[in-house]
Amino acid sequence: MRRTSLVAAPIAIGALFALGVATEVQASSCVSFLAPWNPPNDPTTMVFVGTVADTQTFEQNALFHVEEVWYGGPVPEYIAGIQSEPNQIFSTSVLFQQGDRYVVVGRRDGELVRIGCDTVQPYTRYLEVRKDQTQSRVSEPTPSDRPLFWGVEGRGPGGLPFILLVPLTMVAMPLLTFAGTRAVCQVEPLRGRDYILIGALAGLVTLVSLSFWPLT
Repeated sequence: MRRTSLVAAPIAIGALFALGVATEVQASSCVSFLAPWNPPNDPTTMVFVGTVADTQTFEQNALFHVEEVWYGGPVPEYIAGIQSEPNQIFSTSVLFQQGDRYVVVGRRDGELVRIGCDTVQPYTRYLEVRKDQTQSRVSEPTPSDRPLFWGVEGRGPGGLPFILLVPLTMVAMPLLTFAGTRAVCQVEPLRGRDYILIGALAGLVTLVSLSFWPLT
């Protein structure tokens, strides 16, 4: 029975991993906002034109290189726009691509700007004309260096700890499968290295779980 459980363990860890992803997939509803060329009612709201310099969380979050500030300045030259936390996948999120240019309406949250699927629009000539018609006061962003680390805490899909778990999983799974297969085929008792592999698997399960379920 113990040997059979060793063979089944890789399947179990795969199921746990898939469950961790599936339970965090959520549907989101778009929030309405004033047209970006109109002054926002909320003083914490900013409106700017920016180009995507980097992405996170399956391209749901973006680091923007700000080119023009329409409202809510001062805005740094680089600012992170956050749609989703690291452990969430929204079905209606905008998926950003590096080099794409947007008009962004967002709410300040410290050094971040909170955005939604209906608060970012691809920059078009139409938006530029409407902005000019309303005589919006355009200002320059405040100079800032491009940050090396940005966004929200890097747990979950797209974060650095998650990326580091990928090679660990690729190494641990074949080793565990080998140990289980050898034990079943040769009917050998468990050895010290088998217990080490089981302990490593338990630690891997814990790390993967923490990547998807935040400690709150």
